[in-house]
Amino acid sequence: MTDEQPTVEAGAVPSELAAPSDTLTGELLSGRYLVQDCLGEGAMGAVYRAEHTLMKKTVAVKVLRPQITQRQELVERFQREAQAAANIDHPNICSASDFGRMDDGTFFLVIEYLEGRTLEDELAEHGRLAPDRATHIAAQIASALARAHKLDVVHRDLKPENIMLVEREGDADFVKILDFGVAKVRLTEEHEEAQLTKAGTVWGTPRYMSPEQAAGGEVDGRSDLYSLGVILYEMLAGRPPFDDDSPARVMAMHLTEQPEPLAKVAGDADIPVHLANLVERLLSKSPPKRPPSAQALHDELLEEPPAPNLVPSTTAAASRSLDSITKAVPRAGELAYPHIERAWRWLRQQSAATQGITLALTAAVLLALFALPIVVIATGLSGPQTEEEREAVERDLTSERSDFLKSAGLVPVLEDIKEGRTTAALEALEKVDKEFAQSPHVDYLRGRVNGERGRWQASVDHYAKALDKEPLYANDAVLVEHVLERFSDRSDHRAEHARKLVEDHLDTAHVTRKLAELATYAGRSAVRDRARDVLENTGRLDDLDEWRQLGIELRHNNECKQRKEAIAAIVDEGDPAAVEVLEHFADKGRTGCGLLNLEDCYGCIRDDLKKGIEALDAQK
Repeated sequence: MTDEQPTVEAGAVPSELAAPSDTLTGELLSGRYLVQDCLGEGAMGAVYRAEHTLMKKTVAVKVLRPQITQRQELVERFQREAQAAANIDHPNICSASDFGRMDDGTFFLVIEYLEGRTLEDELAEHGRLAPDRATHIAAQIASALARAHKLDVVHRDLKPENIMLVEREGDADFVKILDFGVAKVRLTEEHEEAQLTKAGTVWGTPRYMSPEQAAGGEVDGRSDLYSLGVILYEMLAGRPPFDDDSPARVMAMHLTEQPEPLAKVAGDADIPVHLANLVERLLSKSPPKRPPSAQALHDELLEEPPAPNLVPSTTAAASRSLDSITKAVPRAGELAYPHIERAWRWLRQQSAATQGITLALTAAVLLALFALPIVVIATGLSGPQTEEEREAVERDLTSERSDFLKSAGLVPVLEDIKEGRTTAALEALEKVDKEFAQSPHVDYLRGRVNGERGRWQASVDHYAKALDKEPLYANDAVLVEHVLERFSDRSDHRAEHARKLVEDHLDTAHVTRKLAELATYAGRSAVRDRARDVLENTGRLDDLDEWRQLGIELRHNNECKQRKEAIAAIVDEGDPAAVEVLEHFADKGRTGCGLLNLEDCYGCIRDDLKKGIEALDAQK
């Protein structure tokens, strides 16, 4: 092994240290732990059942072998396990209550005594688990990880062997996570330098480690999520996604290969599509594409399975207009207040130049109340055309929402959202009084909080309700960002769920431009195709500047002749803003096509791009 290759520390120690230790049965440790019998032995030491003589409580005692104390890095692992287990207070983590050293220098750790079996034993006996059971186990692991990650503790060695299933209050699959021996721990500032992250060293078990872990790189909580994805895959399929007799080969698989789809390896297991998609995201090579946090993963695992076609779909502007009319008329009383408030604010701003103000105010109120359907329809079809106009509408909505929250006693919700206390915010929104519960502002905030928690289906559903009641929310930047993030999801189901919302409600100029950017610049072809399809199917493609339409054409054509024609047409348009499209393709790498992906995908148009950029720059 060369200096550049990582060293694997997979929870094992050299064989010369693995000789059995003398039994401690009958010994009194630290004056209070009476050792009763040996529960098991491993390479680093042994685990004993003992009794706390003063508290009359059964505990487990892990004892390092005397030889291990000569290996400082292994002693540090033992100490780190003690720190993590003692400080992470969570029902699904095996707790530690004491740590000490015997007269001969041997270290010991007192932990919670558990009776059960490991997940490894369960899988060895049953092969695979039912999806509901696997989900239940995975959700508990995610909950424990959420607590650990909040304390800056990354486990780094999650595997079925380290997961105990015990019985608690009728639950035979109550999870207890063991062995934080290779955890990355930073419980306090003084521990910052003691994280055992030696460059080039790989900590963990190859079969369950993340790609970044296998590469010897820096890891965070998302590495644990990948490991949990491997475990969940194994629970559902009856085998891990990658396996080989060679640890190095397994690590290479994590770095370069895609697992077989669950539908292929366990097609008869009736695995829900949303669960299979979640496993696929967990096993993404790129950490940002995994769920954003263990808490978000936990919440997603416990979500009700999505139902199809939750957001009604129409395909034409005329259908959307008719639907708006039929919905707006019976809701006139319910929705009148926001529009009346908007009219009053506008007239107060004009008061210095307005004659007959009393009559004008009365007329504005009546117009807002009785002509509301027309207001709703007109706003939905046209809306702000520039970014400045959109921001003005967004400011009005924010002001209106602020007034509503004051009247509903929900002002603390905004602070909870700002500080990341999404659970508290959601609980407050669920308890809102009936008279306020149907407000579009409540639906919007529920959508926003669920989105920030990673509960994307609930987020999209609540946003749909908000937009149904107040179409102006199509101008809210956070809502648009959340929905388009789902629109770009790798999961077809999630993406289609968001697509319906985009087609039915988000037909503003702002969103149309965003779709054009996705159709032109998105990294994944599925996202580019999806965005182009929406633009074409809804007639919005024709609303774009000509150069933006040509940019989409340039991206989706693969023939040199067509690409050259698109570039020439963009230059002929003469809009200096179009240079961004040409620069995007000019900056592309010179590989990715042909044999072994070594050929330049844009080689035949490099000169055209260069000349086009020069021509447009000259017109600035």
